[in-house]
Amino acid sequence: MNKLENDSPQGKYFFHTLSGSNYTLMIEDDGKRWIQRFSDNTLRKDSQKIYLLKIISLEVGKQGYLLLEPLGAGNSTLRITTPITKIYQ
Repeated sequence: MNKLENDSPQGKYFFHTLSGSNYTLMIEDDGKRWIQRFSDNTLRKDSQKIYLLKIISLEVGKQGYLLLEPLGAGNSTLRITTPITKIYQ
């Protein structure tokens, strides 16, 4: 699997980044999407489900861009990852 998009089929996906972060991405029956991040480097709300507003770009070999629910002040949070090394289901 080379990339995930907003219209990817429902299911549980996993992706890894160059920095060693491991993510779970779930696309539910009703279209809701969320991620969980597992890493030694801490970001806000790591290991908690964070709802995705949009998958902007998630492709092997490129940085990931995810628009998340607000994690602080504002309407949303943009998470940019180091390059994606692997995506699988």
